[in-house]
Amino acid sequence: MLALPLIWLGATLAVSGLACPQKPEQGQKQAQAQAETQAEQSAIARGVTLTPPQTPAQHYLFTGEVTFLIGKREPVTQGVQILLGGPDRLRFTLTSEKRSNTFLFSGARKPEEENQSWVKTPKAKQARKNPVDTIDRDTWLRWSLARFPWGWDFPTTKADTAEISGPFGSIRASLVDSLPSEIQLDGLKLSLSDWEKTPTGAFPKTWSWQYAHGLQIERFSETRGAMLCLENAFLPAHLAINDQGSWTGVRASAEASLAHSPDQIELIRQPDLYWLAADSNHEPNNNDTHQSSPGSTHGHWLRIEKKTATAVRLVSSDTPGAQLQKGGTYLRWSLFAPAQPIADAQNLLEAARFNKMKTAGPVWMTSTPDDGRVRRRMMLIRIKK
Repeated sequence: MLALPLIWLGATLAVSGLACPQKPEQGQKQAQAQAETQAEQSAIARGVTLTPPQTPAQHYLFTGEVTFLIGKREPVTQGVQILLGGPDRLRFTLTSEKRSNTFLFSGARKPEEENQSWVKTPKAKQARKNPVDTIDRDTWLRWSLARFPWGWDFPTTKADTAEISGPFGSIRASLVDSLPSEIQLDGLKLSLSDWEKTPTGAFPKTWSWQYAHGLQIERFSETRGAMLCLENAFLPAHLAINDQGSWTGVRASAEASLAHSPDQIELIRQPDLYWLAADSNHEPNNNDTHQSSPGSTHGHWLRIEKKTATAVRLVSSDTPGAQLQKGGTYLRWSLFAPAQPIADAQNLLEAARFNKMKTAGPVWMTSTPDDGRVRRRMMLIRIKK
């Protein structure tokens, strides 16, 4: 990190908003004038759709440099690369003179667990635990801003503010030309400026984080959206996930907001599966849904191959006529969004291939009953080594 003690300002200080975006082009202004809502205007300004795409590849990669200004000390500038994999998934790497320090943050995977943070220094054999401090809040802010205007509310008819609520309360962003310019939260301030168009929407090149005892200025030469970051990218090597991981079956109600239920995308080690074509008269029920969890030997699924979805049921290995789906390394995508089997399978395959993964065989997806309840669905595709 710094030549000072290991201080990433985001780990010891606090955070906030954005600064003056570049003015939109004339055609964009005309489109914004015709937009019916402020959300539409902001989506046009960023060059994104009004709602997020249904794909696991919704993560972000920021590359550039960061300057730390702490009190009367000399400014320190280092290379920086940030992987953002969700509102509570962050990998923050600082580089200087062929050395690097990597900060990791991973939110709790289960209700009984806590958020965790680690730091890996050059001479250490493995990452050690690091205080979470404000990393959790900063990560949520980064994620919320990277996805603007998705999930944001526009409380006034004026095109000057937007709000979003989350685990750290409600925040309000000042808008300039329909894009976030500044955020203040509990005395913390974040400014964004130098918005630049990319193939996946406009992003600010400069993020200025004003903390209680210092300033952290991030200048990004490249920002990429539509990235696919696996869970292991946010965990130390000695804690890498290689089994069935976590599983959540059913949410409380269909009305529950999905805004804070992010997708999970990870590599897992899946046991062999045995399956039979499902009885065409069978309707999946709640019991089936809970059985269709990682490592289960029964339950109702969809087997999707060549844009055709076939209902199947998992059975034990000694079931007469059972067919084998070999176990091994699988890419698992779990999400709460409504089921679109063919489109979802295609999105998963494209995301895997874009990230240079070789896939094998069909896509498997848990089959859930259409009873109005919102469930986390799971999709699996085998990955060749």
